[in-house]
Amino acid sequence: MTYEKERNKIIETCLKLQKAGYFPGTWGNVSIRCGDVIIITPSRICYNIMKPEDLTIIDIDGKVTEGIHPPSSEKEVHRQIYQNREDIYAIVHAHTPYAMAASAMEIEAVPCLVEEMSQLLGGSIPVTQVYVPAKEHARLGEAAAAAIGNKNGVLLKNHGPVSCGRDIEEAVLTAEIIEKVCQIYLSVSRPDRFCPIPEPFISSERNRYLYQYGKENT
Repeated sequence: MTYEKERNKIIETCLKLQKAGYFPGTWGNVSIRCGDVIIITPSRICYNIMKPEDLTIIDIDGKVTEGIHPPSSEKEVHRQIYQNREDIYAIVHAHTPYAMAASAMEIEAVPCLVEEMSQLLGGSIPVTQVYVPAKEHARLGEAAAAAIGNKNGVLLKNHGPVSCGRDIEEAVLTAEIIEKVCQIYLSVSRPDRFCPIPEPFISSERNRYLYQYGKENT
């Protein structure tokens, strides 16, 4: 069995997110990219009985190269984002209540309201603009990859959040921030009256998070 460390990390992450209420039932999926392959959770297997050997490995074109189970039905969301973004190495697709509620609103994006968004997400959270029904997995992946741009998160219309990171820990943290921000956004009676962070500060804070945070002496 290859990629044992990454497989164990994925299962650990799934159990953590299930306990937190991010993964109801078998909804939600996790992947890690290693070079030209993607290790991803299988379809319709409960997280509390999932074993490392149950995970599926696909190549960047979506072909299964290792595994006894079919990959997540939403593998195209993962695969197409990875194809477009060389800086992303882990993806979490959750089904959390506030992010799902925001995904059902008639908005183009959740605006950049708090510092964590500018640093971790790279600004606002885009929303795909058309609901993609079940089974149209390639189309769902196309919508996600097109909408996310250079951000670290996207809301799938009437579906839920996708969070990304340079590693699995960052992808999980991004999922947590997306849910927190959507809760803030939905908690006020007039979301349109928020004052978003000015664009120049979003760029500078994102740059600081990527290249200076944790390395500064002052």
